[in-house]
Amino acid sequence: MPWNSRRQTRRTVLRVAAGLGGGLLAVAPRARRLLPAVAAPAGGVRQGVAVTAAVQTPYNGRGLTPVWGLNTYYGYGVDGFDEPTLLDAAQALLDTGLWQAGYRLIGIDDGWASFDRDADGNLAADPRKFPDGIDTTVARLHALGFAVGIYGDMGTQTCKGRPGSYQSEAQDAQWFAAQGFDYVKMDWCTAEAFDARERYTLMSQAIAATGRPITFAVCNWGRQNPWEWAPAIANSARTTSDLSGIFDDDVLDQRYGSYQWSCLLKNLDGNQHPEVVGPGYANDPDCLQVGNGFFASPLEEIAQLQLWAVMGAPMMLGLDVRSIGDETVRLLAHPQIQTIGRDVFARQGVRVGDQHGAETWIKPLSDRQSYAVVLFNRTDSPSTAALVWKDLLGVRSAYVRDLWNWSELGTQRDGWSVGLQPHGSRLLQVAPLR
Repeated sequence: MPWNSRRQTRRTVLRVAAGLGGGLLAVAPRARRLLPAVAAPAGGVRQGVAVTAAVQTPYNGRGLTPVWGLNTYYGYGVDGFDEPTLLDAAQALLDTGLWQAGYRLIGIDDGWASFDRDADGNLAADPRKFPDGIDTTVARLHALGFAVGIYGDMGTQTCKGRPGSYQSEAQDAQWFAAQGFDYVKMDWCTAEAFDARERYTLMSQAIAATGRPITFAVCNWGRQNPWEWAPAIANSARTTSDLSGIFDDDVLDQRYGSYQWSCLLKNLDGNQHPEVVGPGYANDPDCLQVGNGFFASPLEEIAQLQLWAVMGAPMMLGLDVRSIGDETVRLLAHPQIQTIGRDVFARQGVRVGDQHGAETWIKPLSDRQSYAVVLFNRTDSPSTAALVWKDLLGVRSAYVRDLWNWSELGTQRDGWSVGLQPHGSRLLQVAPLR
């Protein structure tokens, strides 16, 4: 389908999306029943659950909720995309309903650029991939209703050998803005000898000087403690290495199941420092690996979705959406994943319990009367996860809803427990009662 014949589809999608209201459970008709009016216990939630205001004011007013979209790196590789591929991917997101579900950024990762700058020293898009210029591609994606992101590197070269932005920060930021990009992700290959705070601050200032509203993502894999400085200059920062592997300097206490499952646990455990997260800034444990064959079962895919949502992590798809299956669409588009993951309170959930590998993760929600809870079995054996209200919330009873299964579990006295399959999880909404 020619790109300019897709606008009618976009108008239809916009009309559908206009009906998706805000509020905790207002994103799907089946979810519009609010919990009974309840108040949080006096003194707030116990055991370190963060309910205080954000530490920092967003530095640029963007990224007030985590970014959701598609990143080309895992699904298309370095050489597997060009303008037609990106336009087809955008159309697939529209046709499957994933745009309506919140996946509205097309992030163009490494491989888009020529190996050399142009005669004026500017970055240049690969003319074989973008024969009409990458600015034209950006405009066509904008016309379909998407924000568009681009990839760069703070070193002398990108991870795949294209020009980096070292000592060209101002020129490259102006070029990114001139092409119309809405999001800039800056990697850290060939830059490890540099001071990350200094280099990323230079790029942040250069982006701000363009005058174009651009969401800025730091991607230095948790090196040099980005949580200590990135919230003041960026909208997100990677806290871990790539989810696709376990690298020499990664910390992994214990391996469970497959190599891929251990990769997920490595990034889950590495995505710490929730105290710096709030509207305008998110910790990033890397892309979703749902639907691309990375995990061994749908249970593992559901676990990543639920955990990333409760952590308020960016949700960037890592698959080729042109061939996406119906079951993967169903998982990714689950309304409660969006409700929890993009809750406007924008807090990062924390692990508050671990019973022999059966973990409890909890996140305060913007209604200020309830919490998202994920019960998660990281082990290779069946397990039971138990919630005790007195220990968790300081109350004797709570109202519980199973968000993933659309089930009202009602008022539960003292606590609640559930059996979990290996690598299984349950996503709940819990409101403490006095």
